Parts: sequence; C-alpha cells; structure tokens
Amino acid sequence: MTKFAAYGAALKLGDQEAIRVASATWAAGTATFTTVSAHGWSNGNTVKVVGMSPAGYNNTATIGGAAGSTFTQTIADPGVATAAGTGWAKLADTFATIAQVRTITGPGLAMDTVDVTTHDSTGAWREFVAGLIALGEVSLDVVFDPDNAGHIGLRTDLVARQEIRGFQIVFPDSTATTWSFDGMVTNITPEATVDGALEAAVTIGLSGPGTLA
Repeated sequence: MTKFAAYGAALKLGDQEAIRVASATWAAGTATFTTVSAHGWSNGNTVKVVGMSPAGYNNTATIGGAAGSTFTQTIADPGVATAAGTGWAKLADTFATIAQVRTITGPGLAMDTVDVTTHDSTGAWREFVAGLIALGEVSLDVVFDPDNAGHIGLRTDLVARQEIRGFQIVFPDSTATTWSFDGMVTNITPEATVDGALEAAVTIGLSGPGTLA
C-alpha cells in the first residue's frame, strides 16, 4: 500500500459566481432554465446546474438558446416536465490555489439514520433506515494575509452571502486526486496571539455530493 505525506495538499477556489435558477422545464430532450437575473452567457458556454429538484435537471453541459435570463441544455428525461425546486447555475470554473494554508480538515462524509422503531419491532430493538447523506464542512487554518486576493475573496463571499462557489481539494498523491465540491464560506475568524503568526480559521459549508477523481 502506497503512503503519502500530507505536505503539498491544496485547497482551490473557483472564480465563477452562481446565479439562482428560478424555474426549469423539459421537453423532447431539451431543458429550458430561467435564472432570477440576466446571466450574460453565450451559446457554447459550459454551464453547471446544481441543486435542482428533481436531480435529473442537474447537469454540466454546453448551452444554447442563451438570451437574457434563459438558456437551454440537452439532458435526459428528468422524470417531470417542470422542476419542483430551484437550484443554481454557473459557468465552468477556473480554480486558483488559496495561499498559506496550514491545515485542511474535511470534507467529512456522514449519513443520517432515521428511527423507524414501532410498537411491534421484534424484541423491542430499535430499528433504523438510511437517511440523508452530507459532506458536512471543510475547515482551514491559514496564515492570514488581509491583502491577499484569495483571502479577500473568501471574506467577500461571506459578506455577500454567496450561496454556491466551486472548491477543490487536490491531494499530494502521484495522480493529484481531486475532490471537487460546491459550498459557501460560513465563518472566518482571525487570531493574533502575541507570540504567533497572524492566522485565521475558515469554515466552508458544503452542498451536494462532490466528485472525487
């Protein structure tokens, strides 16, 4: 079994902000999405759609019919003609490494369990079934530079309540295995001890399944 030192792991931040999807419909192999504001995208752009219900509307593909606040994608039948829940859409990201990261913790895969115990459960033993799965959160400790563009970007996202941003963790193995996920910055706490470096703790809440490749 190959073993790796942790040194060299990197957290990367995507450069594309997501736009809320207000509605989506599907007919004859084409999904039509409407965003809450003008997206400014062009036909042929690659757009990622996440967080839709049903999940069949989630997709990463080139778009057509781009005009104002609408665009289309060719997708398989999502099961219903009109989406029941809204999500987000964004252009494919270009990722930049967050500088001066000391520690990366997470994502932590976790599954809820649902108690289905009833009065006729055998032998009065509690019974459970599998519930929802979540990635939880990623926490960082960084040597904080208030003038660093990446650190400013994290702070700007939090203040703007940016709901979805693309992130990647790149592991220092021989194939640079990458865990890609969507999330939002939920906490930044600087720390300045008298005998230590200026540091900050950063928390990123995650949304959706993530992709390990």
